[in-house]
Amino acid sequence: HDVAIAPYTVLETVEKFEIRNYPPLLVAQTRVKGDADTTSRVGFRRLFDYISGANATQQSIAMTAPVLQQKPAGEAIAMTAPVFMARTNEEQTMSFVLPQGYTLAKAPRPTNPEVTLAETSAQKMAVVTFSGFLSESNIQEQTQVLKQWLHDRRLKPTGTAMTAGYDPPWTIPLWRRNEILMPIE
Repeated sequence: HDVAIAPYTVLETVEKFEIRNYPPLLVAQTRVKGDADTTSRVGFRRLFDYISGANATQQSIAMTAPVLQQKPAGEAIAMTAPVFMARTNEEQTMSFVLPQGYTLAKAPRPTNPEVTLAETSAQKMAVVTFSGFLSESNIQEQTQVLKQWLHDRRLKPTGTAMTAGYDPPWTIPLWRRNEILMPIE
């Protein structure tokens, strides 16, 4: 891929699991209510329009990976440039990570009021990587796999899970890189 990946440092790798440190990241985000297809489609379009020039300076911004999705606190799914999503008639937040070098003060302001900019705090994340589609069933299954792995290792989640997708929709499912990320202590 020609797409930059959001920066992180791997602290530990065990099979398909990793513990990572993420620095603060600048994200463009949007909240969408509806089923998984609607929230993915609408959220992606809003954010893609923003990086394509629907901003105060009409500046194009490079795409990064992954695209993230997350549900509000409770049961969750989501993360960067790939795209992430789930559940019927619930609100999802989709985020694109902006390339390194942008700051909250220097990033072009979105022209769509449904798109906002935010800086995430540095986070330690537990991650499980998997291929295939980011379907509701795969997301739920892999979230449970990650939760069980955390439980077995006595690691404590500190927030909700996020879903991260790294590949365009035309990528063969076997070659897709998807992740479930969960903040931990």
